[in-house]
Amino acid sequence: MITVVAAGDSFIWGSELSDHKHGGQDGYSHLTFPALLADTYICAAYPGIGNKEINLRVREQLNWMSSSAVVIVCWTWPTRDNNVDSDRDIASLQEYLDYHGYRYLFTCADNCVITGKLDYSNWF
Repeated sequence: MITVVAAGDSFIWGSELSDHKHGGQDGYSHLTFPALLADTYICAAYPGIGNKEINLRVREQLNWMSSSAVVIVCWTWPTRDNNVDSDRDIASLQEYLDYHGYRYLFTCADNCVITGKLDYSNWF
């Protein structure tokens, strides 16, 4: 059984996918790539959020979970946080996940978050 906690913006929320429900608590799609990989899926994404909030939403979800969950994060544009780079938020979550023993995969909506200053061994 694979439990996936996925976070990001509309790409992970699945705003444009056929099963997306506008509004509501469970308005996210179950056809996104993280949802399709999971036996149990927890969506911590939300359309239009920034990288700082993505970091916080992952941590909130993981507070009550075991380290057997797999975390998938699709980082978004740093400008959503009025920032030119999101290295601090990305590195902070990466350190948290490593410290607590979570398996994780990072990807991004745009390569502008690839600055060359981070550990990219878990990026795809």
